[in-house]
Amino acid sequence: MHLARTARHGPAQRAAAGLILGVFCLIGRPGSARAQDIRPSDETLRSLQERFLKDLAKETTPTGPKKGMVLIAETTFSPDAGQVGDLTIMEPPHTAPAAAQSYARALEQAESATVSRPDAGDPFEDAVVREKDATFTVYLISHHDENAGAGARAGPPAGSVRFGRDFVIRVAASGRQMLSVEPLHSNATMVPLGTRAAGQPTLHVHEKGDLPFPTDVALVLRNRALAPHLVLTPRFMFRIDAEGAVTWLGPNTLPQTSRSGDAP
Repeated sequence: MHLARTARHGPAQRAAAGLILGVFCLIGRPGSARAQDIRPSDETLRSLQERFLKDLAKETTPTGPKKGMVLIAETTFSPDAGQVGDLTIMEPPHTAPAAAQSYARALEQAESATVSRPDAGDPFEDAVVREKDATFTVYLISHHDENAGAGARAGPPAGSVRFGRDFVIRVAASGRQMLSVEPLHSNATMVPLGTRAAGQPTLHVHEKGDLPFPTDVALVLRNRALAPHLVLTPRFMFRIDAEGAVTWLGPNTLPQTSRSGDAP
C-alpha cells in the first residue's frame, strides 16, 4: 500500500499569538488531508487485479497473444469424424531454461511448505510472480476436500465459494530457499452463489489488513456470479466487479460484526 507523506513545517521564533495560530493550522491540515492520504492509490488497486495470473489463452494484444510459456505440438484431425489424433511434440525434450527451472522450484517449495498444514492441502490453485528483486511471490488457494478423514469438518457446500485457506509464500531468487509463509484470510468464509435480487452484492469480511487480497480477485474472476462482490476490511470498503476491477468505496462504517455472504 502506498501512503503519501505529509511534511509539517512549524513556525519558528514567532510571537505567542502567531505560534498558537501556526499550531492550529498544523493540526487542521492533516485532518483534511488524511482521508486522501490513506485512500489506496489507483495503481495499488490495479495491481490487485493484475497480480493473480490469468488465462493467457484469453489474453491478446494487437500483435497477438501475450508472452507466456507455450508447449507446441501437432496432431491429425478428421473433419468427417470430428476426431483428433495423438499429440506429437514438435520439439524434442531438452533442459528447461534456468528461469523456468527457478519458477518450478519456487512453486514446489511453496506447495511443500503448505501441503501438510491443517488449514491447507492439495489440490492447489497457484500463481507465481517474479518480483523486481528477482525473488518469487507465490499465491496458493487450497481446494482440499475437508470431508476426507474421519471426524473432519464439512467442506464447502455446493453452490458456494470459499474465501480463505489461501497463502502468500515468498521464495528466494534461486527458487530453493523459503523466505516466509503467511496465511491471507484469518478464517474461511463460505459465500453462496444462489440467486439474489438484481444488483445486490455478495460480501465477505477481512479481520486484518486494509486491502482485498489478490486471491479475492481471482475467486471473483472464476465465479463471476459473485459480482459485484464487497470486501470489508477493518477500515475500508471495496467492490470487485465481474472483470476483477477493484474500487475503493470509502471508510467502513458498518459494525465489525457484519457477516459475510449476501450484503443487506
